[in-house]
Parts: sequence; C-alpha cells; structure tokens
Amino acid sequence: MRILVTDVTEMWAGDYCVAGWCAQSGRMVRPLPEGFNWTARLLAQGGVAPSVEVDMQRMLFRKARADYPHKTEDTCVRKGIRAAGLGRQPWFGVGAPPAALTLAEAFENNVRCDQVRSGWVRRAHVPAGARTRSLWAIVVPRQCLRFFEEGRKLRGLIDDGRAKFELPVSSRELKVVWRTRGLPALNLSLPRQGELHVRLGLARPLGAAGGKCHVMINGVYW
Repeated sequence: MRILVTDVTEMWAGDYCVAGWCAQSGRMVRPLPEGFNWTARLLAQGGVAPSVEVDMQRMLFRKARADYPHKTEDTCVRKGIRAAGLGRQPWFGVGAPPAALTLAEAFENNVRCDQVRSGWVRRAHVPAGARTRSLWAIVVPRQCLRFFEEGRKLRGLIDDGRAKFELPVSSRELKVVWRTRGLPALNLSLPRQGELHVRLGLARPLGAAGGKCHVMINGVYW
C-alpha cells in the first residue's frame, strides 16, 4: 500500500500520528505501526513527512481497535515502512488529495459547534460514533487563516466562508516553527496570497472530551 503523507501530528511528547491519501483505494489512511502510534525514531527511519510517498504493508491479522469516526481510516501496518517518492507533491489540481469547501462539508455535515463567542466557534466537534471520516481538508484563501496563542497553546482562526472557527493546532511542522521561531514567524511563513490546503482531523474522545471528537488543524500547505 502506498500513501502520500498529508498529516503528521503530535499526540503528546514523543508520540505522533500519521495519515495519508491512498490514491489507489481513493481514501484517507491512518497507518498504525503494529497497531500503535508513531515515535520520532520510526518517523526518521521511514523518512515519513508531509509530501512524501511511503510504501507500507497492511497487517491483515490485526485490526485497529478504534471506534467510528476514526475506524474509517485506522489501519494496522508493519514497521518496515520506506519512502517511495521524494519532492514536492501537488496540493491542488490533478493528483492532489481531495478537499472540501467548508469545515462542515469536510466531515459530511456531522460537525457540532460549541462555545460561540463574538461570531467565532470556540470549539467544533463530531460526536463519537458518527459514521463519517475523521480526516479531510478544506481550501481557504490565505487571508482567511491566521494563528494565535492562547496560554501556552497554538490555535488557528479559520473563516471558511460559512462559519468562523478557533481550532487547536496539532501539526508537528507548524508547532516546530512556532516553538523555534515564534508566532510572528509562523504567520509570516505562509504565502501572502493565494489559496491554502488546510488539513483537518478529529481528536479521539478521551478524558474530558467525553463523547466529542474535537476538530484540529493537522497541517497547512500551498
């Protein structure tokens, strides 16, 4: 199975999640090495990073234990993962991973909005158990996205033309820029104009989240 890596996200210190677009099957895949999350070592060994194509072998004898919506993409794979293609992959047009026009469309109209303040949705989620996807993307104009800090956390403001959202950022790449170069540098790292391919993912409903899978920003590309 070959996928184009689209999402590399931080779960917590030293623990990562990877997702990608499988053009052959026409679906998003969340590969779990032998059923578990990724370590920094596994990412480095496999050359796993956004825009890289990787080959992996599915483990037919082990099934992911997730519930929906994550069950839609969770796939157990063997640890012998290797990069198959290098260089910049298209984020728009022919051969690019698909994207929706709005956040609601991205998760097939299963999004629920919490804590609306001054016209901005402070929290957006999909109910746990919803038979929908947990990974997708939207396309927005550059001026419709910016990042800000709340306490010690990185968050993004997205206006998709239908609603405006404040979302937590889980992208490993974006967080590295933020931590090493600061918030102004992160916002300046985006192009001044044009369209952005914004990756979105759902957090698993753990702890205080209860039955809610909150929407996160998994990456931004152009």
